This record gives sequence, structure tokens and C-alpha cells, in this order.
Amino acid sequence: MSNSAISVYILTGFLGSGKTTLLNHLLAQKPNERNVVIENEFGKISIDSMIVEIKKESIFELTNGCICCSLDQELEEILLQLMQMDPRPDNLFIEASGVADPGSLVALFEDSSLQKIFALKQLCCVIDADQVADQIEEVPEIIRQITSSDLLLVNKKSSVSVSYLKQLEEDLKALNPLAKIVFIDFGKLDFSSLEGSRSLWTFPKPSKETDGVMRHPFKSFLMEFEKGFDRDLLINQMTILFFLHYQQIYRVKGLVYLDSSDSPHLLQSNGSQVSLTSFELPKNMRISPKSQVVVIGKGVTRSTLERIFKRACA
Repeated sequence: MSNSAISVYILTGFLGSGKTTLLNHLLAQKPNERNVVIENEFGKISIDSMIVEIKKESIFELTNGCICCSLDQELEEILLQLMQMDPRPDNLFIEASGVADPGSLVALFEDSSLQKIFALKQLCCVIDADQVADQIEEVPEIIRQITSSDLLLVNKKSSVSVSYLKQLEEDLKALNPLAKIVFIDFGKLDFSSLEGSRSLWTFPKPSKETDGVMRHPFKSFLMEFEKGFDRDLLINQMTILFFLHYQQIYRVKGLVYLDSSDSPHLLQSNGSQVSLTSFELPKNMRISPKSQVVVIGKGVTRSTLERIFKRACA
């Protein structure tokens, strides 16, 4: 049996954004590799699985529920099957339902026991350029999909004007300053865009006067802290924050320094779970000597967030 880790690519995005079309284009670029697809439809019948261009025995269907909440046991059983395959698959593509909150799904693959077998490469959100402005106003799940993702794929770019795309890019950067944004048509994406690290640290310059704001109540805040954090206090404060304000806080991610270590640690939320892990800096990468944290949410203020984080300073 091969000991190579299975590369995992999670595709999220609202209904009709073009996830299945994108998936077929990605599969076509890996014809000589062992590919497995997990399809999750919210209804009892998976229509998408009928149009995914892959061998039938390589598709697993999860229906009548959302993969991120009600199908945990069934998903784990599928992952166990994949672990026992000989040879193991090269790639696993998961197409989540259009109403999925992918945070808990990411948390599953960041479990230390699964990381030995599965390597989460990218969490992608497919966005319908023509519909996203209205959808954001009406469907809160879309905000979680956008803010959880490291790669935002704006599909159907030719259906809107160039000036609108420019404004949309600015809006998305304000909402998720950590994500890479790629504009595509008909779900056509070069596979190389999925390669590389999920940890993108291109933080904007923090500002006390202005915060990233779209034309709706969601905001992104970049904060810096000079003092080191107490590990236990930081995890405790973040856990309380999500327990009390999960409907308001959509994502937390940052590189922070602890009073007990000179090396930065990666702080991030996946769904309602918070993790704090050591972070190995890539070669030739320079980061701020201060802790930097991005919080994305609605109905919260910078002063409130800063007060919460300062409670965790050593």
C-alpha cells in the first residue's frame, strides 16, 4: 500500500455557482491519477453525481443531509474506506452542498490522526459573479463559505461588466483579506491554481480609521498586538467568543506570539472550533514581529474584539 498522503480539495459555493462544472474540468486535468469524488446533495437524490465525469466506482454519494453537520459518521466511514484502499487514491475531491458551512469539514481534516493520511490542499469557494451581491444579502451561508475559503473562484465573469468585476473584487477583499481571488468562465481553472500553501499571509496594512466593509453589515478587522499571549487564556477567550457570538463571528485567523515561545503560532477557527498550532515559516518569509489577527464578522466592533484579545495577553 502506498504511504503517500491523499490530496484533498474541498469545493464549496452556493447552489448554481458552477461547482460541478469546475469539478469536471479539474478531473480532466488529472486523467492518469487515482481520483475519488465525494458528492453531497441536500436532497435524497444526487443529481450532480450523475454528471460528474469519473468512473462510477470512484464516486461516493452523501444525500439527505449536509456533509458539515448531519453526515459526520457516514463521511468518516467513507474516509476509512479510502485509507484501506490499495493503492490509495491520489486525490480526493469533496463537493459540498450549496448550503454547507465548510468550517467543520476543514476541522475534520486538520485532526492530527487524519493528517497522516489526508493532506488538505485547498478550500475553494465558487462564486456566481452575476448573483453573489443579492445572495449575500439573503443567504448567510454564503458569507461563511466565502470567509472560510483560501481561494475564491469568481465564475461566470463574462456575464457582468469589467467595472462590476473590479468592484466585486474590492468587496471580496474587504470581506476576506486572506483569500486569493481568481476570475474564471465556465468553471475553467488551471489546476496549478490549487497548488501551494493554504496559509496566505498577505495582510493589508492595519488601520484604526477604516476597516474592510462591503455594502452590507459584514466587516473584516485586522488587529496587531505587541504583548505575547498566554496560550490557555487565548484558547479560553476564543472558545467563549464563538460560544456566545457564533452567529456574529465568521472567521478568526492569525499568526500570534505566545509568552512561552519565540516562534509564531497559527490561530484559526474552523466552524465553531478554535485551534492554536506551531507554525513553521517558509524559507525567506518575513512576518511582523507583532501578533496579527484577522476577524470577520457582523455586529461587532474593533474595540470589543481588541478588549477580548487583550484579556488573553500574558
